[in-house]
Amino acid sequence: MIRDNVRTFFNVLLDGREWSAVFVPAGARPFALAALACIPAAGYVSGRRWRAALVLVLALGMLIPCTYLSFLWNRLRYLWPFAFAWFVGLACAARMVESLRRRCDRDGASQERCSPDSSPAS
Repeated sequence: MIRDNVRTFFNVLLDGREWSAVFVPAGARPFALAALACIPAAGYVSGRRWRAALVLVLALGMLIPCTYLSFLWNRLRYLWPFAFAWFVGLACAARMVESLRRRCDRDGASQERCSPDSSPAS
């Protein structure tokens, strides 16, 4: 039962299908998982590991309703209190992407390596 609920959470709700289609864009699962992964990465880079750990635990708190028998009947109602942590994760992901972009733009040598059109000099 719990395994099926977790599977429903990741494959249906986080992906913006069926019950969550009104609230979550279709195909959002890769972005949500990237956001979740960026929380500890941002905490490590910024030196705020405990804060990142707390936010990650709160984000993973969204899995608590997967243990409820009623999760299958009320999929979304129990999830929203934990949504803020996923938005923090999206902000962390955006900041990391921006940091990478700035690093590529900083100097000409990096710009050549970071450009998708660059080819090795012959």
